[in-house]
Amino acid sequence: MRYITFLIYAILLANSARAQLIVDYYRKRVFIKYATTPITINAIISDWGFPDSLVFQDWHKRGNKDNRVSVKIAWDKQKLYLAYKVWDTELNARYSMAKQPVWEDDCVELYLSTKPHQILEHELTANDYQFVVNINNVSSIISGGNIYSTEGKNFNLETDVFTDVKTTGTINDNSDIDSGYIVEMAINWASLGYIPKANDTLLFDLCVEDRDDSLKIYPFDFAFIPSHFSQPKYWWKLILQNDSIPAYKAINKAALVDNKVRHPFIIWIVVGSIALLFSLLLLFILKRRKNTLMLGNNSSFIETINNFGRPNNSKHYNEITKKTFIIIEKGYKNELKTSEVAAQLNISERHLQRILKDTTKKKFTQHLNEFRIIKATELLENESLAISEIVYKVGFQNYSHFIKVFKLFYNGISPKVFREQNRHLSSRKTT
Repeated sequence: MRYITFLIYAILLANSARAQLIVDYYRKRVFIKYATTPITINAIISDWGFPDSLVFQDWHKRGNKDNRVSVKIAWDKQKLYLAYKVWDTELNARYSMAKQPVWEDDCVELYLSTKPHQILEHELTANDYQFVVNINNVSSIISGGNIYSTEGKNFNLETDVFTDVKTTGTINDNSDIDSGYIVEMAINWASLGYIPKANDTLLFDLCVEDRDDSLKIYPFDFAFIPSHFSQPKYWWKLILQNDSIPAYKAINKAALVDNKVRHPFIIWIVVGSIALLFSLLLLFILKRRKNTLMLGNNSSFIETINNFGRPNNSKHYNEITKKTFIIIEKGYKNELKTSEVAAQLNISERHLQRILKDTTKKKFTQHLNEFRIIKATELLENESLAISEIVYKVGFQNYSHFIKVFKLFYNGISPKVFREQNRHLSSRKTT
């Protein structure tokens, strides 16, 4: 059963054997594929040859300045590859040299930990890295250090990082509207002292710093960390897949580490299926109830309620019941009182209630209201009639009382919703 779950899981996530990114939002994991063909760092995303990307958005809610980001990730035995595409209407950058605070410009960042099995800290350690590339194609690399001050940042790490940037718009000129920029990055594994293997698990986060014309910086990230992003404790897992290993095996191995597999796609598919079945069942019940209780051209109210009579009832009781229904059918538009109906039948009001209770398990007012609601549902099919008109046409003297009785009869559904559902059913029949 477990392997069947893994197989379904892989099919749902990967969608095809060619999928390059598999995102598990529930367990905060991203599976990336092995790059079988060389990736040239030239700020041209079309060279990657696959459409799969991680997408996240600026969550600062600044009107039309909200940015969107799409990131492609792949790996091979030598390098980790990333390609950021950022939609930004205002391009701004002040720094053009390494070891300057380029994270104060429009830039992209990668947070990466090569040893996630160690204790997860709230700050960068020796095996945690921060790679920053601004739109002037200036890179800074940070490893460990104090994340709260510029002085504490460690710029002594020498590593092979290849980058290229392409901007669409004018930098530091906010009188026009820019389109954004592309950053490609390749990081040499060896410079990190790490040898990659298929199914290895790293930790990562992706970040974009957005500097606007007021010199204010708006950072936002993929992992949605509410405070500063240099906290490996909150980063996502980055799992390296081998192109020769089936997706379900890679997921299986990662799942064994986590003890179990859970994924929002599966959960939402199950929940969605249950909700859909429940909705269809509700529509079916409403349709059956409507067809059973509403009067057609070739049926009468007497035929509808004939089944209320029981074999053990006396003939007299059944006759009184039928005559009561005839009176209701003829006079439902008027104000019918139980005492008046009993007088027409030459019996006492108390005796009439006893007969109806014995034969139908309902009181006179219940039968009267139900018949009025049945007539109201017929009139609801007429789109030209307002609900307020229908109330008085079927004998109700109070609008709110009509709504209350209608909802009671149709399990909480209002006349307005009933009319919309009926319109939907009618349109489906015509198509």
